[in-house]
Amino acid sequence: MHPTDDEKPHRRMILGRRQLLLVGGFVVVAGVGVTSLRQSEAGPTRSLAPPAEAHGTTPYARLRGRWYTQLTGGDIDLSVPENARAVDGVDAAARNARADMSPRGDRTGLWPDLPLDGTGRDRAIALRHTADRLSSVVLAYGTAGTTMYRDPGLRSSLLGSLDLLHERYESFGAAQDENWYDREISVPLALTSICLLLRDDLARDLLERYLATVDSFTPAPSKAGANLVWTAQVVAERAILLDEGAKLDMAREGLQRALHTVTSGDGVHPDGSFIQHKNHPYTGGYGTSFLRSSVRLVELLHGSPWQVDSGKFDFLLDFAVDGVAPWLHKGALLSPVRGREISRRSATEHNACHVAMSAFLALGELAPPERRGVLAGITRHLIEQDTLTPFLGINNVPAVTAARRLLRSETLAAPPEGGTRVFAAMDRVVHRRPGFTFAIAMSSSRIATYEAINSENLHGWWTGSGATYLYDDDLAQFDDGYWPTVDATRIPGTTVPTGSPPDGSNAEALAAVALVGGVSLGHLGLATMAFRTPVDSPATVTGRKTWFLLGDEIVALGSGITAPAGRAVETVVENRKLSTDVSQPFLVDAASLGTGPMNRSFDRPGWAHLTGPVEGSDIGYVFLTDARVRASRESRIGRWSDINQDPAFDFPGEIRRDYLTLCIDHGRGPQGDRYAYVLLPGASPETVSGYAASPPVTILSNTLGLQAVRKGNTVAASFGSTDEQSVGGITARTRVSVIVVRDESRLSVAISDPSQTVQGTIRIGLDHRIRRVITADPRIQVQPDQATSTLVVDLLDARGQTVSAVLEPA
Repeated sequence: MHPTDDEKPHRRMILGRRQLLLVGGFVVVAGVGVTSLRQSEAGPTRSLAPPAEAHGTTPYARLRGRWYTQLTGGDIDLSVPENARAVDGVDAAARNARADMSPRGDRTGLWPDLPLDGTGRDRAIALRHTADRLSSVVLAYGTAGTTMYRDPGLRSSLLGSLDLLHERYESFGAAQDENWYDREISVPLALTSICLLLRDDLARDLLERYLATVDSFTPAPSKAGANLVWTAQVVAERAILLDEGAKLDMAREGLQRALHTVTSGDGVHPDGSFIQHKNHPYTGGYGTSFLRSSVRLVELLHGSPWQVDSGKFDFLLDFAVDGVAPWLHKGALLSPVRGREISRRSATEHNACHVAMSAFLALGELAPPERRGVLAGITRHLIEQDTLTPFLGINNVPAVTAARRLLRSETLAAPPEGGTRVFAAMDRVVHRRPGFTFAIAMSSSRIATYEAINSENLHGWWTGSGATYLYDDDLAQFDDGYWPTVDATRIPGTTVPTGSPPDGSNAEALAAVALVGGVSLGHLGLATMAFRTPVDSPATVTGRKTWFLLGDEIVALGSGITAPAGRAVETVVENRKLSTDVSQPFLVDAASLGTGPMNRSFDRPGWAHLTGPVEGSDIGYVFLTDARVRASRESRIGRWSDINQDPAFDFPGEIRRDYLTLCIDHGRGPQGDRYAYVLLPGASPETVSGYAASPPVTILSNTLGLQAVRKGNTVAASFGSTDEQSVGGITARTRVSVIVVRDESRLSVAISDPSQTVQGTIRIGLDHRIRRVITADPRIQVQPDQATSTLVVDLLDARGQTVSAVLEPA
């Protein structure tokens, strides 16, 4: 990811900021986003672009002026408290960095803890952090309102530091143990920004020499996904500094090449999934950086001879609304799409969401009126709902200014669209309700289990093995030290062998199973997964699991759970981080287990209930079949360095957190075992008890070949066999998932091929005669019979997506 995720906590650097630049009576809204022109508001009019180019007459000078404003914030009204706080943040970061700088003339490095005379990966990381810290000081030097703004006494020190940075960067080798990312992306992006901010103080020959090195390592946009956008940014920024139109042509072409959907590998897929490193879901990591940097480049080139095509901006809007927004919950960007970044102390869910929100603000202001409302409404909702790390408190003046402007507008807050979304291209499903968001992370023969490169995410063992994530009003649940302290062998939703695997084991692995995916129908959904855990072990646990997402309840079924003799297996129902400030009682069948440490087993419990730390965060659990359940409450100690040993993220301090764990014990060497339980987010003990006494859900089938439930007028079924099977009025003889809802006058049907292997038509029988088709996906044809009907569904190249129809039964 971008080096801003790699910084140490007290070294935070503010880059990619939205800015305000006065141009001809209009305000150019810039930064992490696209420039828009609107009538100027009252306020300062003094430009802070480089003095020599404040009113540039060439295209390159105008681009440099705009870019300078992107970095520094332009004219800032310090009478606004939020603005002043943001400037103070820039100043504080620079003062912290400057206080520890080595004396002038020390050629071993600019900071004692970042020696530049090492070798291999250690030197590459030291060079990256050196560039970042120097950037933070240079940023304060160029930002009005800081104590360092245009300080003549600081100038010579910065120039000498830049020279040493370049000297060590110029000697960067191409050895395999020196990360290409630092050589081609992270250091060049810092170096070009530093050169811009110091451009008036640099001799032309020095500028050309520094940027010649950048060109030698990154001569053209390359790679794919976020990396393609970043390399295009490097080429564009270097070209702007040196007035090189041909290179800007090249950068524009590279950016436009990145801004389109792909059907395999890295980038944005047609369903809004974002993949990086070939088969890893990364919407919340590389995906948001892809969005942020793309928008920034589009903004930078807007109105110039290198402006990107308008359709590319529409692409970014679609990705923001349909790809990123579904993964945002009250200021958090959900962990199941953040890859190995969950193991980085500085990369919290809320920090990741702030990156997305900053891009959303810019996109919303540039968007045409007919599209502006949706994105603006989502952004306002996120701003108002995040009480953990309020967006208005971030150190980003332009973003805060835009947020305040949005809050003063008539735009109504609106959460991302509710219901179930299946992201089949990355084996992820998200189910959104007014009170909670529930996400499922799976893996298959297409999507890897988890990523653990560079010694990161070493305990991500089961985070893609049917892991479930419940987000409610406990906004700190998956932040605040969750990942280094949770028992990573017991991730909710998974069915796994007990015990701790070796660090990083089973990472990058693809399973020999394809039956993984889901189907959605409005606020209803279904996700299914055939599993082998771990995929590369002779002692693997196999079986099948399906989640039925029925509005405010989640029904979880497991079947065919099998393991070698002697291999202990459990299904993890819950592993919830508990508050250190608020008592959270836990009940089993109405009996209180108190709030202290405990480890208990229960035979055939009916229900359990955990009181949440805040209103709206209670959770109920109902067991629909007999099971042996273990419950424990314990305090756990962990370190970030336990799960991330990349030198860039070395945080060895101990953290202590309390957890409530709930597991179904399948015993040793189970042969075809099963489970069935229900999650009731937000439910009171009384509600859970009543549900258990008279469950509104009926299990129609729970076998390897067919898992199905009925609730009222809804039947949801996941067929896992090519044998003909019938359940709840649905007949199929292929691996297909189906939801049917019957109301007084309509029959709504949704169908998908979760295995993504059907390359032709299938036939689904319905126990209803259809009078007429109200609406239907072009892939569906209806063939009525005397008392039944057959749906002929073309699934060629459907890639696991849902096809649906609304029918009028006779």
